[in-house]
Amino acid sequence: MRAVMPQQGVFIFTMMAAIAPLIALLRRDGRALGWSLLAVVLVCWLASYPYLVPVAILLIIASFGLACGGLSLRLPAVSAETSLWIRTIALYSLFFAITGYALNLFLSYNWAPPRILAEPLASPLNDRDGPMTATLNAQFPEGTDEAVLRASLLKDGFSDVAQPRPLCRLPEIRPGSMRRYGSCPAGSREMTYEYRGPVNFVCGSTHVSVKWSANPDGKIVGLQATGYTPCL
Repeated sequence: MRAVMPQQGVFIFTMMAAIAPLIALLRRDGRALGWSLLAVVLVCWLASYPYLVPVAILLIIASFGLACGGLSLRLPAVSAETSLWIRTIALYSLFFAITGYALNLFLSYNWAPPRILAEPLASPLNDRDGPMTATLNAQFPEGTDEAVLRASLLKDGFSDVAQPRPLCRLPEIRPGSMRRYGSCPAGSREMTYEYRGPVNFVCGSTHVSVKWSANPDGKIVGLQATGYTPCL
């Protein structure tokens, strides 16, 4: 499943964003009302993704500024030198905040598919389970040591599942029928990989799962790969 903000968090952000349209309505500012209503919709969407929450916060602040644009706010007078220092500190703070957030975002997510499955995942097909499974079985045919598969997956950034309950792709009832998934054989192992790409800013992360079983000698049996992107 994709990483999303809890519904309570989305609700709180939406309620905060909804204050700006009320202010604009009380001020009878139609232009500010229209823009702030659009901001509510965007905040609701942005807040659904933890990594876009800072953007949602900036949008809320901007909508408040727009809604309150006609209010006269009395600020204490400051000298030109003090004003310059305030602007400089504000600009540098904004720069370091954005840079730090971008760096954290870059380090916290995979931004490319795993190299071992890069070719099938680059396919324009919506259903890539078959090509991914075929690619893995070509590299790790049945009877390969499980340790070899695990080492390759770990090297590519896959991680173990703490309490695996893997779902395996079931055979199609007829060609072109909907994809069906069911429980994998008892004792199946699973490793997963999550990455983001251009389409994922709209749809969420792409999740890749590799499942297999091993016989008593530690040899691979029934290797399979499945992928999931919410929009596809």
